Amino acid sequence: MRIEKLKKEDFVSEVVLRGTPSIRFSRSGVVVFNKSAVTHLKLINDKKKLHGVSFCQDEDSPCDFFIMRDDAGFSLRLNTAGQALFNNVCLCRRVLEKTFEVCAHSATAEVPSGYSFLVALKPVDDDKNKNVFALLRKKV
Repeated sequence: MRIEKLKKEDFVSEVVLRGTPSIRFSRSGVVVFNKSAVTHLKLINDKKKLHGVSFCQDEDSPCDFFIMRDDAGFSLRLNTAGQALFNNVCLCRRVLEKTFEVCAHSATAEVPSGYSFLVALKPVDDDKNKNVFALLRKKV
């Protein structure tokens, strides 16, 4: 038997995600990125400053949304739990309404107060959209 000692230096650069990267949209207009999403999307730069984000919508399937890091997009702030967030009622309502259209529900159901989306772990793989991640609807 051959035993090899693992060196601490070999594991320093790995980024470990704790939890699943997700984003929550609320009807009141709050968009919250959990800590895993902040890490996964690299929303904090080396100087501990937050990057902005932009959202994209599929033209062929308007209920599919995407996110990308974009300093010209929505400005983020950190809360005390380490989550990033911003407010925009119009964006939230659009996402909620489009998502509600494709989700199974009864005829008398109303648009819910919020939806959570998982952030895809790998970016969309095409030449035009670099670092664009799909938002995946969670099953309710």
